[in-house]
Amino acid sequence: MSDATVDSALIEKWTKVQNDLRSNIITSDSEEWQSDLNSLKLVAGLDISYPKDAHDKSHSDAYAALVICKFPSMEIVHQDVELCQPDVPYVPGFLAFRELPPLLNLVNKLLKEHPEFKPDVILVDGNGLLHPQKCGVACHIGYHTSICTIGVAKNLFVMENVNCTKAMVQNMGGAGDFTLIKDNENCILGLALKSAEEAKNPIYVSIGHKICLESSRKTVLACCKYRVPEPLRFADGISREFVRQLLAKTDT
Repeated sequence: MSDATVDSALIEKWTKVQNDLRSNIITSDSEEWQSDLNSLKLVAGLDISYPKDAHDKSHSDAYAALVICKFPSMEIVHQDVELCQPDVPYVPGFLAFRELPPLLNLVNKLLKEHPEFKPDVILVDGNGLLHPQKCGVACHIGYHTSICTIGVAKNLFVMENVNCTKAMVQNMGGAGDFTLIKDNENCILGLALKSAEEAKNPIYVSIGHKICLESSRKTVLACCKYRVPEPLRFADGISREFVRQLLAKTDT
């Protein structure tokens, strides 16, 4: 639970923003590389790390990280990290309004200062269409940057209208196997993907913007050496290291 309440008027406003934005999300392939991954050049990963027990707090230092990797080698060619202080509480279903500003700032900074590293696709730590309003943080990033985005979540977002549990997706076969996730109206929201042979749990992939689900699956899988795709694994590691250093300074 958040440590601050959010009034109903703000929730209503956020819901309207998501509903309006959702109507502008492109759920089909729009880039040439999506039909031939050999032409994919640069993949980005976006993630935010918080100090332990601070994710739900309205005001807490956190670190947002952006990593750009060459494809298919996954060599890091650019990285950036910034201290941020999310000023709204975490509310399930509305994570974008907490994390979008620092993440978007990193992307816009990249496009302004290092346009040569503009990614073909951004992997976002979070959901896209696999979301109560079908508009998770990956959709927001894609819409505001006009760059293809894919939501990649480490945990299943439990929703009332979705009949999917962790137990239902933990007995898949080899790497690349997947299970579609649908709502009660049989609408496909995303998929659970076994991304590596040794991965005990799947990752959850969904459309962010300007790509179809099958191309999302292929792209994410091609970026995986372990459970989490490399650009996101690097971004997570970098942001966590900065949090660790922050806590070390606090403790001294």
